[in-house]
Amino acid sequence: MKAENKIHVILLTVYFPPIMSVASNRMIAFAKYLDKEKFNVSVVTLYSDSIENVELPDNVKVYYVKNNQLLKLANFKKHSSYIIHKLKALWNKIIISLNIPEYSSWQKGAYIKLKEIIEHDSQTVVIASFPVEEPLEVAIKIKSEFPEVKFIADLRDALSTNPFVNEQIRNRYDNLEKRVLQSVDIITTVSEPIIDDLKIKSTNSKIIFSEIRNGFDFLPGSTKKANDKFTITYAGTFYADRNPNHFFNTLISLIETKKIELPIVNFLGVSGGIIIPKSLKEVVNCFERVEYEQIIPKLKTSDALLLIQPGNGFKGLFSGKIFDYLGAMRPIIAAIDKADVAAKLIKDCNAGFVAAFNNEKEIADAILSAYNLWKNNDNLKYNEELILDHHRSKQVKKLNQLILSLFHE
Repeated sequence: MKAENKIHVILLTVYFPPIMSVASNRMIAFAKYLDKEKFNVSVVTLYSDSIENVELPDNVKVYYVKNNQLLKLANFKKHSSYIIHKLKALWNKIIISLNIPEYSSWQKGAYIKLKEIIEHDSQTVVIASFPVEEPLEVAIKIKSEFPEVKFIADLRDALSTNPFVNEQIRNRYDNLEKRVLQSVDIITTVSEPIIDDLKIKSTNSKIIFSEIRNGFDFLPGSTKKANDKFTITYAGTFYADRNPNHFFNTLISLIETKKIELPIVNFLGVSGGIIIPKSLKEVVNCFERVEYEQIIPKLKTSDALLLIQPGNGFKGLFSGKIFDYLGAMRPIIAAIDKADVAAKLIKDCNAGFVAAFNNEKEIADAILSAYNLWKNNDNLKYNEELILDHHRSKQVKKLNQLILSLFHE
């Protein structure tokens, strides 16, 4: 495709470097892996005074828009003190509880910038990322003014069906969801159950729904030998009813009955939300702040990877860490909803051992299965083809085809 005939894809998101998060990783992948021969890519995102950045292809241009709002979430920086970090976390909790629309200033600026960019291109696709709400609000407004612009809503998380939001936010999300469904051309989400919920609500038969999962973005696999002590690693945070209590109870029982030797349990990025039993104090290590690029080597050099995800009635929940676990190709000990998508993916990839979140007998069996692999210096026979399909570049190929289909290519 000639340069002048390239489709212009505009990513509209508040999550992009220098702001780093799970949501940022998805947008980085879109920018990195969209076909540079067919697309020019612009990113309209949130300005931050942080200096962190990522390498992007030469067909990607980034526009930073400030959020001049007084009451907004605080950003976390690498080298801030423990006290500053905690104060910022407290401030963020207050802002969330007050239900303040923290990006309304950014929304106005992003709309102006987006309109300016669109007026110079005839073939344009706007991909608005959720969370948060404001990118979707901007895209809806742009679509009403420029009907020829294609609108893709990328919903990393569910809106009105999200079990972790209060009733006030749920009602707001429900209203936004309805307006998105009235104006969007394509909806992409991370899992089929979320698509199924949205299809029920949609009266627009022309909308294309597509699953584009998250993924890992590193060279997969591990050639390591077993550690001297059986080492289990968990990456991420704990909150609400997502806690390791059943895992702790099970581990204590296995140690006391001498079914396993004393292991090492590493929690990466865990700053609170858990109480470590006294008997496990010498076993469990918590590392409060670990940079993402440091996490992957730690996953690859572990003997087992712990996934904890309680069932709450909501289906379609892939924890972001599951894809990094798959890419690391170390056995997964999963205490999760056995009827949801994560359990199916682990089984399909032959990547580990699945137990119900609160079933300590099943959790014990999963731990022992991973432990025996370690003891025998063995590993699983992974479905490598399926695991490789969850590299970010493979998932973004689906997005390439979706965009081209909008222009009948």
